[in-house]
Amino acid sequence: MIIHAAENDTYPDQPMLEDVPPTWFGAEIYGSNHIGIEFCDENTQIYVDENGHWSLEISDELRPIEVSVIKTINYDDIVAWDMDGDGIYNCPHFYANFTDGFPWKDISYVDHKKQYIRFDTTNKIRTKSK
Repeated sequence: MIIHAAENDTYPDQPMLEDVPPTWFGAEIYGSNHIGIEFCDENTQIYVDENGHWSLEISDELRPIEVSVIKTINYDDIVAWDMDGDGIYNCPHFYANFTDGFPWKDISYVDHKKQYIRFDTTNKIRTKSK
């Protein structure tokens, strides 16, 4: 699936500039929920405690696990779509409103070994402010 910015789309000749978010990219559909369509475009590690709370920061008290990064585009932010694709990528294309360079409204993580376990803002370890 190709996801395009509804405005300022540089497809297919996007210059790759450091610190400039892309205006289009590929991602796999993961699923959907009441908010929108979920996509996966990367895998990473998070660090989890014995109670299932997580952090992106390495800690001796937390164990690392491999996760898929699941990002949601709200249904309301999808402006148009083309299910047939084009001559470059013959897969569905979605055109969405981007905010701060990205279309995502929600990001969560799914355990590679136990895909029914999801890590989101409800079980994130809160860091103490200084």
